[in-house]
Amino acid sequence: MRRPPRLCETMGNGSVANHPAAASERAPTGCDAEKSGKRSGLSDLEIDAPFRMLPELNGSSHFFWTSGERGELMFLHCRDCDGLIHPPQPICPRDHSKDLEPRVVSGRARVHTFTINHQPWMPGPELPYVVAIIEIEEDPSVRLMTNIVNVDPGEVRIGMPVRALFEHHADAGGDVWIPLFEPDPERR
Repeated sequence: MRRPPRLCETMGNGSVANHPAAASERAPTGCDAEKSGKRSGLSDLEIDAPFRMLPELNGSSHFFWTSGERGELMFLHCRDCDGLIHPPQPICPRDHSKDLEPRVVSGRARVHTFTINHQPWMPGPELPYVVAIIEIEEDPSVRLMTNIVNVDPGEVRIGMPVRALFEHHADAGGDVWIPLFEPDPERR
């Protein structure tokens, strides 16, 4: 795991990471808190980036953690059996093919299961927050653990249609776009 973003690191839209310490601490001297630009994502909604442990960008997962910059959600795809694979691995678990490539998916999914967290484990998302496992529309066997955002936690339901959006975190080892999900108003 890589280090979390510093308090002064910003999302592409210039907003400062939102966690409890941000209210009481000031950004270190020399921090570029004036970055601006439009955040990429499948959703037009803006979100603040809370403290998160960031993944290490490596050859097998780099595409997954960086495709959000273009507003795309990508999974590894097997060209032989047409299945999606997550997490990325060197061979397809279905047919053992090595003929794999990253593929863009729609970003639409359904909530498979979820829990509402009320425990403040570390500085991070505002409590309470939803931790969910979602099923990708193109292949429901492909599931992803994520957070459901932009909704009251009490309104989240199993089977709820959701869509992807991305939370940008700047990091010295390479920027990361965390895929999050929100209710999909077009598919109630």
